Amino acid sequence: MNKLFPRVFALASILVLASGCDAAVTVIPAPVGGGSLYGIHETNFVKIDPSTAEITILGPLPPEASPLGGEVLDNLHRRYVYSALDYDANEWRLISLDLDSGAVVANVLLPRNVSALAVEGVSGDIVFHYIPDETSDERAIGRIDPILGTLTQLSTYVPPWNYVNSADMIYDGAGTFYGVAPILDQAAVPTNVYTFGAATGVWAGAEIPVPGMHGLEFDPGLDLLVATSSVITEHVEVVTVDRSTLAVDHVAVLDAYAAAGADAYDPVTHRYFVVAGEGQPKYFADWYPGFRLYTVDIETGHVLGESPVIGTEYPIYGLRYAL
Repeated sequence: MNKLFPRVFALASILVLASGCDAAVTVIPAPVGGGSLYGIHETNFVKIDPSTAEITILGPLPPEASPLGGEVLDNLHRRYVYSALDYDANEWRLISLDLDSGAVVANVLLPRNVSALAVEGVSGDIVFHYIPDETSDERAIGRIDPILGTLTQLSTYVPPWNYVNSADMIYDGAGTFYGVAPILDQAAVPTNVYTFGAATGVWAGAEIPVPGMHGLEFDPGLDLLVATSSVITEHVEVVTVDRSTLAVDHVAVLDAYAAAGADAYDPVTHRYFVVAGEGQPKYFADWYPGFRLYTVDIETGHVLGESPVIGTEYPIYGLRYAL
């Protein structure tokens, strides 16, 4: 197996987009002021045009470290940052790529078991969730300079629920993390939605009547959390949650079997990009030909477009949007 891809399933963020396929691509209205999607495909960092689904290779990934599913995009400093594992050295790494050239800007050491990367403010520091001791229930929040590698532990805490999907956590850039903790039986209601302070570790949580939430994003202009809800059904639902009241709005229903876990958000035009499979698979590999990129207007609930997709041995993942 290629060292760059230890997880063929790529559950955290799988995306397969059309590039040179025979089927016509539904044109998605271009965002105000432009904008592009970015991700990882095979051994390359790629750029994706959200209007045409055209894929452009920006550059190769460092071959010594395998991406692990934690990706974030720093619009201000024009960097795509992701966590990776160097198998030979048995080290977790934080790798920064230049958003325009694709060149490797930095490659620094991380603590182990990192997830939920987020950019904090104008500094460009990366705030993240990690497990400092695998033998303990304690979790921690850290901050790292992605260029220098300087690490600071902000807080520690013990999760209030038995199951917390720390990969589905987002940071509002002002001191608060938001996350979802679906119970193991995703067909049941509710989902736990929680917040905690990055500096304090103080938790607050509530139950909302939405099963199987994932693909969490944040719209600062509308002050909304955005996510998908998909239980084993024939449809994927896009929902928003008011972060002050936790009121749920059922925005749109996609004619798809299940969300694939790849998502990105454009806060200017309030467009939510989500990848979902169009048919029920017998095996995971059967999903690849059925994945489509859907674009949803969060304000109107309109599905603006969907792109035909094709399968490859290693799909695109780590989808992020840059203004």
